[in-house]
Amino acid sequence: MFDDKKYAGIADAIIFSIAFVFIALFGRLFFVNGGVGWYYFSSLHRLIFGVIATYDYCKLYDVNLRQVFSLKNCNLALMAGSGFLIYVIAYTIALCAGVKNFAGLTLSAVIAHVFLQQITTGFYEEIVYRGLILGGYFEQEDRSWKKRMVYAFVSFVIFGIIHLLDGNWHTFLFTGSIGFAFAAIYLKSHNIFIPMLLHFVYDVAANLSYYVEYNQTELFKNMVSLLDPIRVLMFVISLIVIILAHPNDNAVEKEVE
Repeated sequence: MFDDKKYAGIADAIIFSIAFVFIALFGRLFFVNGGVGWYYFSSLHRLIFGVIATYDYCKLYDVNLRQVFSLKNCNLALMAGSGFLIYVIAYTIALCAGVKNFAGLTLSAVIAHVFLQQITTGFYEEIVYRGLILGGYFEQEDRSWKKRMVYAFVSFVIFGIIHLLDGNWHTFLFTGSIGFAFAAIYLKSHNIFIPMLLHFVYDVAANLSYYVEYNQTELFKNMVSLLDPIRVLMFVISLIVIILAHPNDNAVEKEVE
């Protein structure tokens, strides 16, 4: 099965995940207290794995770097990601409404944590958990909505499990649903670069929140209370996109190429 392009990407993603976690845990032994050094190490770690995974993705699915980092089908991608965009906008409004002060947000932290770690995270995680896993769908002769759903939920589960190391089952469901939204974008547009960019944008806002001292305004409380329902809406929209995706697969492939 691992020699079959339809499934080899899933196996490769699992192997990458195991190796990635092992090195991350090993690295933490040298950065027990975290800090800027850890974020530089983590960024380099993600960059190296992302480069290797990109090579694997290109070889496995016969694509080149120009296709990987392409803006083609951008409109399709953004339409497919409408649920995710609604969530990001709501999250950003909530964050801005609650900001009282930033604590510990030094220039080094901005560069290492907020920028470098997040841009390399978007690069590595999308090429592995969307590109490698979902790329097998485009190798299928039967590209039914059921096939798309299977691939999307495999991405959901593996992406959620990998984040269990930093959280609990709520983290699994939350990160899995975010990954599901990115899966909808990729399956609809066959564009992996847009999910990378959107992943980066969201992660910048999410990681800035670690430095925020909150002001409990009414707007902040109201927006926070809306985030869970909006996440459900995001999941439902993504589900609909996956079911209805690619009425004409061949047209999408030609445009990407």
